[in-house]
Amino acid sequence: MTQAMARFERIFKTYIMKTRKTTTSQNWMKRISFITFAVSLFIGTSAVQSQNEERIVSGVVNSVEGPIMGATVVLKGTTVAIPTNANGEFVFPRPLKEKDVLVVSYLGYENVEVTIGAETTYVEPIFKDNPIVIYGALRVLDASEATKNNP
Repeated sequence: MTQAMARFERIFKTYIMKTRKTTTSQNWMKRISFITFAVSLFIGTSAVQSQNEERIVSGVVNSVEGPIMGATVVLKGTTVAIPTNANGEFVFPRPLKEKDVLVVSYLGYENVEVTIGAETTYVEPIFKDNPIVIYGALRVLDASEATKNNP
């Protein structure tokens, strides 16, 4: 029985040694897999954050003649607005995201919409020369009608 026991012990030790080697290599594979997963998760998260990143947007509002003072720049769908300075420059007071839309308006011109891109920090909306024509008619009065109406 002692020989059988010694033989069993040798077989058992050999089996344990083989199992431990396999387990150690499997542990390294698990560690490498985990590190790879963690790095890819980090890279994926930073890509999503860069898409939703908010940024300060500034710019100059121009027409064909040059910069426009007093034009209004509004974030579409909100009441957040800012006028342009004497040089037509503005710095929007709130950080903007990608796909936000700025509406630029000025008396006598059609509104201009500017969509914020992924890396937009500076915009130059230009008003096209689009004169407003007012049509109307006046009735011509002679002097007798004018004096008749005035007491």
